[in-house]
Amino acid sequence: MPSETFNNLSNDKKKLILDAAKKEFSNVSFHEASINHIIKEAGISRGSFYMYFVDKKDLYTTIIEHQAQKHFKFILRILEESEGNLFAAYKIVYERLYQQISQHKKASLEKNIFMNMNFNSENLLIREQVPYQQYKDKFLKMIDTSYWALDTEERLFDIIDMLTLLLVHSLVLSLKKKEQQPMISQKYMRQVDIIEHSVRKGR
Repeated sequence: MPSETFNNLSNDKKKLILDAAKKEFSNVSFHEASINHIIKEAGISRGSFYMYFVDKKDLYTTIIEHQAQKHFKFILRILEESEGNLFAAYKIVYERLYQQISQHKKASLEKNIFMNMNFNSENLLIREQVPYQQYKDKFLKMIDTSYWALDTEERLFDIIDMLTLLLVHSLVLSLKKKEQQPMISQKYMRQVDIIEHSVRKGR
């Protein structure tokens, strides 16, 4: 997490630094990204950088959280479009994210984040994400669970976690193996259907 010193900067200064980082992480992977490039682009010293962030990973995590907030709002919009059907929403999210990331040059940051994403729970479990904490009540109220056989909120989270892991895994495969994307997409849709069937009442 960024330091209090960073948080106390003006919005313009913070945006300048984060934009420089986004530019670098858009052009290369996390491991190839250079702090020197970032501080040069942002017009700050190396000493200042380490007053704001512990290291490159700390900055990268901050960028991911900014992107996660945008993506979470996107998921909320899709969930609303899907009239609360969580499974239909995850299908649409996959399709739209794949199209956005694979076809538009401006999506390089998102592509690199997905391509370099590891599967640590703190990165992928939706209940651990800062945007979720901000929109928790709205998110849960939007999900139509009237036909679900689940009886606890914890089980609902388990389903959301499974869908999120499956979504990210399928997106990464689709981006790495574009020639196999139609097959990967079909498998993803089928697996989402299996999860939905498993929670239906009277299955």
